[in-house]
Order: sequence, then C-alpha cells, then structure tokens
Amino acid sequence: MKIISDEAKDNNSKVTGITMESLHNLELTNPRIDDLVVTHSLLERKDEFMKRSDAFLVLPGGVGSLDELAEILASNQLGIINKPVGLLNTDGYYDYLIAWFEKAVDEGFITQANLDELIITDNCEEMVERILEEKSESSKDWKGRLGFNFLFPKIKIPTQIISTLLALKKFGQDIEP
Repeated sequence: MKIISDEAKDNNSKVTGITMESLHNLELTNPRIDDLVVTHSLLERKDEFMKRSDAFLVLPGGVGSLDELAEILASNQLGIINKPVGLLNTDGYYDYLIAWFEKAVDEGFITQANLDELIITDNCEEMVERILEEKSESSKDWKGRLGFNFLFPKIKIPTQIISTLLALKKFGQDIEP
C-alpha cells in the first residue's frame, strides 16, 4: 500500500491511511499520509474504510486482501453499504477465486446478481471507468440480493456432517469456522 500512497502523493493527491494500533506502533505507517486513522482492531479498521470509502479496489494480495473483499461483498449483499467493488485480476492472479465465485453461483450459494456487482478486469483504465459509472442495486433490497437460492443451495451437505455439527453444539463444544 505504501507504493500506492506514494504515487498518490507524487501526483498531488490527499491520502488518508487507516491502520491498526499494533502496526502503527511498529512504525509501519507511511509518514507521507495526510490523515491517519488508528484503530484498535482489524474489525474497526474495516469498519472505518467502509464508512470513509466511495468505492473499493482489491489488488493482488494475500489473506488480508481476501478478508477485506469478503467483508465488503457481504456488506454490499446485506445492504449495510452500497458501493462499487473492483477486483483487479493482474496476470490472472485471481482466476481461481473467480472460478470459485462462479461455482458458488452454480451451486446456489450466491446469486448471479451478487457476482455481477463485482467488477472484474485486468485493465487499470477499464477498472477506473467501470467503478466511476457503477450504480449498485438499492441497499434496501438485501433479501432480493441474497436470492431464493441462498436459503436452498443446490449442493447437498452430507447428513453425517450436519449430525456431527449438531452433536458438537449440543455438548457445548466450540465449533470453529
């Protein structure tokens, strides 16, 4: 992210950074940032950037990028926010993730409308154009965005798995996701 914020500063843009206290204490924050918001937790950080951002662009990255993408997509789906989301698929970096999204649509776990809200391209100029012109569905229609298939996915979960989860819950054991 430092490279991006440095490029923005080099082009006379104002940069706001949102970081966690633990990273800020390690002096991992770009000193060129104009406004810095320091949060106590990852959840607070994501909440801040969802409040402060007009749109989201996910670049090739690791677990943090995937976490942020999932949080933003779920928040859009539920109508908590209503903002464009772009996935820059540089050199096919996200091909397998895109295939997973398509499989989730095929199996009825997400709707095609949800997937269509994710702007996917490998071209930076096209991404900017599409984000600027994006108009998402009304955030009040979260039930429609979930879709009927959300309640009845096509994939069958084996009865044994369901029974095991219910038994663990019954005996008070924590079930980790």
